[in-house]
Amino acid sequence: MYTCTWYFNLPLSLALDVTIAIERDPSGGDFGVVRVDYVTLAPWEAYPYLPGGTPRADFRDFLNASGSVIFDDGQMSVTFDISIRQDTEPEVDEVVFVMLTGAYLIQGGQTLQGIYWCCWEVEHH
Repeated sequence: MYTCTWYFNLPLSLALDVTIAIERDPSGGDFGVVRVDYVTLAPWEAYPYLPGGTPRADFRDFLNASGSVIFDDGQMSVTFDISIRQDTEPEVDEVVFVMLTGAYLIQGGQTLQGIYWCCWEVEHH
């Protein structure tokens, strides 16, 4: 399981690209070139393994995103950006979930496919 949390404060008029890091589990090795796919979850998407009772950001607070990142052979960490939008409404802290939808061996190493999760919390002040 991958979990990422970011806390940040912004002036209301600014937007920010938040960098999300995905790391390989060192016990699983670092062999092979691997593609990892990701997607931000819509505020209404629910899965039994997401934490309940967590306030979710809506699409006024972030830009929906999806894509892929590549781990080169021996590389332990990769990053991608999610755009956070600020509004003028007072809000409680909210969470955006990013689902890692698959890990695919491109070259060398051992075959692995799976689903992993990442999230970050937006702290409003």
